[in-house]
Amino acid sequence: MQSDPFAFYTAFQVLQQNNIPYENFLRRSFEETSIASSPEVENLVKGIENVLDLFLFNKRTQPAVESWIRGRFTEKLKLQLADASRVGGGFHFTAKDVTAEKLKETTIQKLENGIKDKAPDVWHLVGELLKSDPEVIRRRHKAREEREKTRKRGKGQRKRKKRGNIAEGDDELRVLDIVDSDEDEPEDVEEQLEERWRTQIRMACGVPDQARKFIAQIGLSVSVSTINLMVKNLSAEAAAEIRRLGSTFLVSYGYDNWDFLLRHSTPTWETTRKDDLEHLSTGAIFPMVHGPSLADLDYSDFLWNLQKNPPPPATIADIAAQMPPEIPNENGLRPREQFIVWKFLFDLVNYGPTYFSQFKAQLGEPEEFECIPVIKSHE
Repeated sequence: MQSDPFAFYTAFQVLQQNNIPYENFLRRSFEETSIASSPEVENLVKGIENVLDLFLFNKRTQPAVESWIRGRFTEKLKLQLADASRVGGGFHFTAKDVTAEKLKETTIQKLENGIKDKAPDVWHLVGELLKSDPEVIRRRHKAREEREKTRKRGKGQRKRKKRGNIAEGDDELRVLDIVDSDEDEPEDVEEQLEERWRTQIRMACGVPDQARKFIAQIGLSVSVSTINLMVKNLSAEAAAEIRRLGSTFLVSYGYDNWDFLLRHSTPTWETTRKDDLEHLSTGAIFPMVHGPSLADLDYSDFLWNLQKNPPPPATIADIAAQMPPEIPNENGLRPREQFIVWKFLFDLVNYGPTYFSQFKAQLGEPEEFECIPVIKSHE
């Protein structure tokens, strides 16, 4: 329906004649129930973004609107941060009273979900500020795809060439063995190894005491005494846990020797005359989480009986007679022969002539026989 061009001026004159300001007119339009439920107000609500844009981009109203938005949004962010920083918010972490259980509970995912729940606008704002230029991200993805295509085209030849030039037992050869045949080869193995050594060196070097004090003074860390107290508490808790695990007798022990160079940050005449090479022995406790009991480990009586009444030595024929028979498959191959055939085909497909690489998808995995289940333990 076409509107009357003079209707707006007529409505404007009515408001002037009745001394009704625009502000009161808009407010009463939403407060009066009969008017607020009218189709006209519903259309206004649906197109409210256009109305707000009109005020935002108008030269006369733009400064006031921007100031209002900034003030209201800032106040909203402050309230969300105050709510998240309360004691019951779940983000307080007392370093001096920390325990291993608290460290396990404080995960990045848990912190992320908590911030999203209590300060969603803060989370969104920080995320938008940290986003890169979309065009840069697009070019980065495109360059990565091109590198992957280039690696895949000459993947097999480069692997064989590298393996031929690497000595047995070298670190780079171990990295190449870790890479799966279906995965992308590392772009530069030497750079990755060098970065790994640099990371280990950085982790091994302690942060100077003055640097820790400076970081604590500017508010980026707790004090040095708090850090030392935290380490002391964790060490005491770890010692108690070790004693508890050892008393169960359901653990396994592993020992190793560790040699390292102890560099001094401030060389002196005394330190230069000492040998920097230090030797330590480390130990680790592995709980037996696969379900053994003390009765399963109580075999001292059995060993004592064997010592008193040792069985007669068995012959090869006796041992072979006690072994379960190997049932061949439909091709007449026993389990060991089946694995030998699969291993031959695996080497042919992955390291043989390029022609055989087309059969990689048909190779499959070797058949499993009497598999021992793998149970993940922890140290």
